[in-house]
Amino acid sequence: MRFRDLLPVLATIALGMFFLVAGAGKLLMGYDNFSPMMPQDFMPENVASFIFFIVPFTEVIIGLFLLASIAVRFIAMASSFLVAGFIVSNLYLISLGIEECDTCFGVFGSLSPYSALLLDGIIAVLIIAVVLFHPSNFLEIKPWFLTPVHKPDGVPSLGAPRAGEICKS
Repeated sequence: MRFRDLLPVLATIALGMFFLVAGAGKLLMGYDNFSPMMPQDFMPENVASFIFFIVPFTEVIIGLFLLASIAVRFIAMASSFLVAGFIVSNLYLISLGIEECDTCFGVFGSLSPYSALLLDGIIAVLIIAVVLFHPSNFLEIKPWFLTPVHKPDGVPSLGAPRAGEICKS
């Protein structure tokens, strides 16, 4: 694997971990303790409740798909809509003067909307890097742990590839 191919793979791992930790933190916090920060005039309460219920599950699924390398480029592109929603939400919280977002990472910590906005910008850059430069095909659904690897004796096997052992199919 060349160095330029390694950076998008590392970006994929970082994105997967981000979404997995953020979603798991919200799920561990529990829905009853998950108070929507959006005022009632921004969106109806039932819509906000549905969004706040579905977001943690979506984050965990996105994180697992990215870490397992299943449709990496497609999942990264789909996650951009979620991150765009986070950016709009943080901009709205900033405009209201709210100083702490205690629901960003659930039980794993809180951020100010400014910090969350900066993190969302970094995540957006990582998403762009993965979508444009990841070595997989756009809808490739074969996870990394099922990728054939050639052993030194030339016999293919299943498992995680080691440096210099990737077999192009």
